[in-house]
Amino acid sequence: MDIISGEQSRHIDTLTEKNGIEVADIIYKAAGAVYDTLAAEFAPLEDKSVCVVCGGGHNGSDGLALAYILNQNNIRVSVIITAEQNKFCAESLYYLQKLK
Repeated sequence: MDIISGEQSRHIDTLTEKNGIEVADIIYKAAGAVYDTLAAEFAPLEDKSVCVVCGGGHNGSDGLALAYILNQNNIRVSVIITAEQNKFCAESLYYLQKLK
């Protein structure tokens, strides 16, 4: 397994955006993959409650997107946010708004 550094990850994000791919779309796809894994491993999810803990950066965006997908699929979800909203990246704010 290859592991990339934070700097490499930021470079990939920059290249992605330059090629017209929205970061919010990538986050949604990643969250969808997590949802699919949860649904396969813990079915039926409708009988479960899920708690998602989110910071304000892109990892927090992933969590908020996952919470949004869970909510859209009628799964009971609680979100704990560990960052002030004024420290959220744009994608975190986007998915937070979608959850409201």
